[in-house]
Amino acid sequence: MIRGNLSPEHIQNELKKRFLSPQGVLYDYAGENGEVERPTPEECRATFPNVFGWWTPIENGAFFTGDYLLGLLRNTREAATEERIQWCRTLLHGLFHLQDAAETEGCILRGVGADGKCHYPATSCDQVVPWLLALYEFQHHPLASEEERAECRLRLLRVLNALRERNWTIPGERPGCERGSFLSGNTPAEAAVSSVNLLLATALLSGLSGEEADRILHIRSAVDPLPFGGSRLRILETGLSTHPLWMGWFLVHTVYAMRLLSEISPLPEVREAAEKGMEASARHFLPALPEWKRWRRGAAFSPDWRICRSRWIPHDNCAEGEKIALAELPLWNAESPRIKEEKNTIRFSLAAAWMVLLSGIPELKEKVHADLQGIFEELEPGRLSDVSFYLLENVISEW
Repeated sequence: MIRGNLSPEHIQNELKKRFLSPQGVLYDYAGENGEVERPTPEECRATFPNVFGWWTPIENGAFFTGDYLLGLLRNTREAATEERIQWCRTLLHGLFHLQDAAETEGCILRGVGADGKCHYPATSCDQVVPWLLALYEFQHHPLASEEERAECRLRLLRVLNALRERNWTIPGERPGCERGSFLSGNTPAEAAVSSVNLLLATALLSGLSGEEADRILHIRSAVDPLPFGGSRLRILETGLSTHPLWMGWFLVHTVYAMRLLSEISPLPEVREAAEKGMEASARHFLPALPEWKRWRRGAAFSPDWRICRSRWIPHDNCAEGEKIALAELPLWNAESPRIKEEKNTIRFSLAAAWMVLLSGIPELKEKVHADLQGIFEELEPGRLSDVSFYLLENVISEW
């Protein structure tokens, strides 16, 4: 069922041609001729359009580059071409750059602007977790050299230790720009994602350091009772089954983290709970599989995110930045409706498909095959502007 324009090589070529920044990080979107407008150093310093850089093409660089690399690595093993191997390394070094360009230890940038260094001050769990996963998987990949394995390990430990020192809060580049925590949530449903993130982080730390204290930290993170009742182990079992379907596109790497936990956790109970959590999540997001069929080609594209200026006001923290960004969103959607159209259809469907396939359950994989029937003939990456068609690589990696 993998044909023509949707082969991994074609996806790679399209991403490389239009969506790859000079630093090796994927843009969120681009025009059919590669049109993007990167923010300037002045705009980043002023936090225009907002402290996150939402609506700019550098909004999700660590997120999308990291997630794509996870699928790419699984598809790049035996008999890989040199071009394919170098493509993996290009993206890995892009992720390195998002750590190196930050001034705050533990901060993984969303992306960088026009000069290759400037950036917005706020990042999030959605950027840090894919970064962690991608470096960990590269470290264990057959193509990695001993030098690359050592560098990935050191970089991972730097970030994990910095986060631990900050009590698992994601730092920004200035006070007020912290965004997200691996300890967040006051109910089991609210704590579902943060529980996976903390268990992942402590499992990685335990494996990378080899320290008994880190292994104990992972076990305690799993089994110690939480203030609102229960434990992360019990939360892990239920997966993401309480989340709205539209959230699937930014929860998919949480399911990937569950799969990794099912393989590497030193605690058998965590491995078993992660398996249950994957299945619960996969079954929950099954209804999103056909969403790609609602996609309609022909919507207008514009790279001009600066249309948001009329609703921008100076600000310096995440709380204000989110309010401003949400006020700007209708302007951005009206200026470039193609991005909204592709996000709300193709992205939702492909994210759900990857999530379901990650579970490895044969009957659910058959459901993906049925609901994605025809997608390989219908989609033309060269005419898509939202980068999330990269998820086809990830779907193929589990197909």
